Amino acid sequence: MTIATTTPVQSALNLVITLQPGLQAGIDEAGPALMGGITKAAEEIGTLHDARVVALGDSRVGLLTTYDGDFDTYMTDFTKVAGPMFDGLLGRCVDAPPLPVAKNVDEFLAWVRAHDLPSIHGIYSAYPTLTVQDIRALAAKAGVPVGENLSAGGTPVMSPLNLVMTLKPGVGPGVQSAGPALMAKMLTASDQIGTLHDARFVLLDQSTASLFTIYDGDFETYIADFVKYMGDIFDALLPHMVDAPALPVEKNAQEFLEWVRARDLPSIHGFYCAYPNLTVQDIRALAARVEGA
Repeated sequence: MTIATTTPVQSALNLVITLQPGLQAGIDEAGPALMGGITKAAEEIGTLHDARVVALGDSRVGLLTTYDGDFDTYMTDFTKVAGPMFDGLLGRCVDAPPLPVAKNVDEFLAWVRAHDLPSIHGIYSAYPTLTVQDIRALAAKAGVPVGENLSAGGTPVMSPLNLVMTLKPGVGPGVQSAGPALMAKMLTASDQIGTLHDARFVLLDQSTASLFTIYDGDFETYIADFVKYMGDIFDALLPHMVDAPALPVEKNAQEFLEWVRARDLPSIHGFYCAYPNLTVQDIRALAARVEGA
């Protein structure tokens, strides 16, 4: 079973919802039930690698997921299992589709498609040809329970980074056009780092850019690796920001770390992953073991 970069099976959903005035606090309070619904649905669907809900300022919420297969099948499955969860969430937004979603599936799919922001030049995945079920099957064949970490004594190893950056006026199109070059560099650098499960650049609007990732280990080590392997990427990107740290980042690593920490938005009530205790290197080792058998 290969993890080569051809024929990727994974896609990203970057669903951004605009809330009715004054309802942001309600989303925060609903976080446990919301993530509980996502977790239950994900386990039943079996095609969802990871998911989190992020408050993007005072009026927007993002649902960010990585999934296997085609969009229509994924969202239809989600609707069947988690319709009430979406009803509760969409009842708070300014332009909701007809509810309940279970009785208005076509309208719901069209609405999600219209609010699904593109990842600039696709997404990075450390194992782009492995589905959720592939990874779980690899672990089962090796006698490794998915809920037990191979490397860190049973402690969950993954964390999300939700880095949201404010752009200077008028530079949004330039950042978007630079996306292919940035992602090409990120593909190489991410493999060198070896702890990055997936990553995507998303232009939230013409004044806001974001980098969403899932990574192994502690925050400080991860950002230090970013500086080491992706310093030139951030040196090219950060001059477009209104409040960039001192550059180059390699010579201002501590300032860069604190700058990222200040702009790393929390995921509302944690996040979901289908194999929370398997590191990137665990998954690659399992795949290599099967291929070498």
